Amino acid sequence: MNETNSVPAVSADRVFRPAHYTKWTMEPITFLILNNVPYAEGNIIKYVMRWRDKNGIEDLKKAMRYLEMMIEFEENGDKYLGEIRCL
Repeated sequence: MNETNSVPAVSADRVFRPAHYTKWTMEPITFLILNNVPYAEGNIIKYVMRWRDKNGIEDLKKAMRYLEMMIEFEENGDKYLGEIRCL
């Protein structure tokens, strides 16, 4: 436990300012919250910002999946849930 409150101590480098975000002026979550960025767009930003320092190509593929899902939704509108190709 941390002395100032009852929250269990957690490795600061994995929770508060993780290494894969410290090279930036602010963490993606801070930018996303301050700018009211929607969930899917926010994940794309997060994965693209960290790919070189965390999961490599896997993070780029995750970003691409979100882009493909957004495109499919925009192209299909209210028929999107019936298609389920990306889900």
